Amino acid sequence: MATDVMQQMRIAFGAEALDLLIELDSALLALEAEPGDSELVNRVFRAIHTIKGSGATAGFAHLARFAHKMEEAFDLARAGRLTVTPELIDCGLKACDVLRLIIEVAEEGAAPGEVEVAGAFTHFLPAPDKPPADPESRDVGPRLPTGYTVRGPGNHLLHLQPGGVVGPASHPDAGALHRHR
Repeated sequence: MATDVMQQMRIAFGAEALDLLIELDSALLALEAEPGDSELVNRVFRAIHTIKGSGATAGFAHLARFAHKMEEAFDLARAGRLTVTPELIDCGLKACDVLRLIIEVAEEGAAPGEVEVAGAFTHFLPAPDKPPADPESRDVGPRLPTGYTVRGPGNHLLHLQPGGVVGPASHPDAGALHRHR
């Protein structure tokens, strides 16, 4: 029975998604003519956000993963952190074609053009934060001015020297902070 419900959800999503893709295409084409129109950017974002969320709910995890890149790009555009360019709109239109193929095929394998479009969206997105290559260069806690003594866990006193990096004393049970006179 659960399979029947899931199958019904997938069928209903397929019909809804095709309507949403028409809306998405329409909004992208209008945005191409007026790239500074924030309402059009919002329309694009809402359509792709709904496709992604409804698709995930209906069991289209593959579609949701792909749509996430487009959603992320247009969320940045909504926030004014990404300029709407002809390249972004072209990428969005190609993504619509890929989403149609993913819905029609309903399989986990990559649809034709999917890898290229996902890669193109990646170029619009900020690079993920990378940890420092040198573990010694990591920030290990808050920095305080030198000349303080901190009562650490176990009631141990820790003296902050030049550089003032607080290690174990940054623990919530660190206790009092005293200034040397």
